[in-house]
Amino acid sequence: MSTIIKTKNFDLSTIIRDYITKKVDKLYSFFDKSEIRKIEIVIEKKNYKDKTHIYKAQITIWLLGNTILRSEKEQSTAQAAIDVTIEKLEQQITRYKGRFKARLRKTRKKQKENEIIFEPMTKLEKEFDFSKDTIEIKRTKNFKVSPMFVEQAIEQMELLDHKFYIFVNQENNKLSVIYRRNTPDQEYGLLEPEY
Repeated sequence: MSTIIKTKNFDLSTIIRDYITKKVDKLYSFFDKSEIRKIEIVIEKKNYKDKTHIYKAQITIWLLGNTILRSEKEQSTAQAAIDVTIEKLEQQITRYKGRFKARLRKTRKKQKENEIIFEPMTKLEKEFDFSKDTIEIKRTKNFKVSPMFVEQAIEQMELLDHKFYIFVNQENNKLSVIYRRNTPDQEYGLLEPEY
């Protein structure tokens, strides 16, 4: 179990370090010490051309069993950014520990009773101007892909507050994507490649 604090574009004062440590200690109280592998806090100061700045805080918690909780918020001070980021994480932890697991149990029961048909995503592609010579990629992100069951991938997607999640499906060993559909019932879809 370790806590890592990183900064970008500013030096971390002892006052802010102590503030972060005090706030992050509160997160440890939600779990057994053996459940948390690592907590990483990244605080970035974004400077704008008009001489103003804003602080972005990102906190990531790695739990045992490939579960990741992450929150990211921006505020006018580093302390305020930490506060709202931790507040959002506390909500995610509550959901992880309680209501979300109950909902997954209900979903699993329903899946056993009914045949499930996953439909392909219809609004996946945005309109591109292909007349341009090149398409510019603004950011490339590398990440570890872990084998897990579909229910675990849904849980990870919800905990990270993402609209999709890439994983290796443990049932068939295929790279798969689970996504949240734009429906009133908050249904999920599953994309699996055919080789």
